[in-house]
Amino acid sequence: MTEPHLTYWYLIRHAPVAGHHGALYKEADMPADVSDRLSLDWLAAHLPRDANWWASPRRRAVETAQALQKSLSLRLPIWEDTRLGEQDFGDWQGLDFHQLWSIIEDLPAHNWSLLAADTRPPGGESFLDVWQRVGDFITEHTAQAHCDHYMPEKYVIVAHAGTIRAFVGQALGLDPERALSLGMQPLSLCEMLHQTGTGRGGAWQLLSLNRTAVPNKVRSTKEKATKPDSEKTDSGPSDFGETKNPDVSQI
Repeated sequence: MTEPHLTYWYLIRHAPVAGHHGALYKEADMPADVSDRLSLDWLAAHLPRDANWWASPRRRAVETAQALQKSLSLRLPIWEDTRLGEQDFGDWQGLDFHQLWSIIEDLPAHNWSLLAADTRPPGGESFLDVWQRVGDFITEHTAQAHCDHYMPEKYVIVAHAGTIRAFVGQALGLDPERALSLGMQPLSLCEMLHQTGTGRGGAWQLLSLNRTAVPNKVRSTKEKATKPDSEKTDSGPSDFGETKNPDVSQI
């Protein structure tokens, strides 16, 4: 019996975007704020030094990957793949929460996300579209494990909340709507193990989810509702702001 091939995956959400307090980022390709050395050094200490690095082409993802390699004193190639990119919000990009809500308030509601999985902004993508392209990336890279030639045994991926939700959701057999409920903080780590064994239980094991240097403090919905608008930093399915609490309903 052939021993299963094991591959470790380290999925990281990019660092926050500086000065952002609203719904959607003003621009699709905003830079990262990599000044939080405590979190970056903590993350780096949990990463292997001999991994294959991949990132979304967005600046905030690439800059976070570069900052992590700096913490590790590494200069490895960082391969960019558009399939790891953020959800394209099309004509809604740059809207603040109130502008966005006036458009989506009558659309199908989701308990944990501003947008349901099949909601597609004009000129943009739905989460289902992200799900498809992330699935293509997973299929391509895990298929190599069944080939005779060399496959990396460790992957580091720096991407976005929606991208990571799509990755973890498919790996664990969740449906897209349920995957949108997964909490995903900026500079958080998700660890997964893939194997080629043919036994029961699936090919993937979730080792950790949404780990951060500072433990998440869950605030109640009531507490969020009583905060003035200037202090709210709600987030949704992907990069709807940098939330302190992704596990409370965003609607």
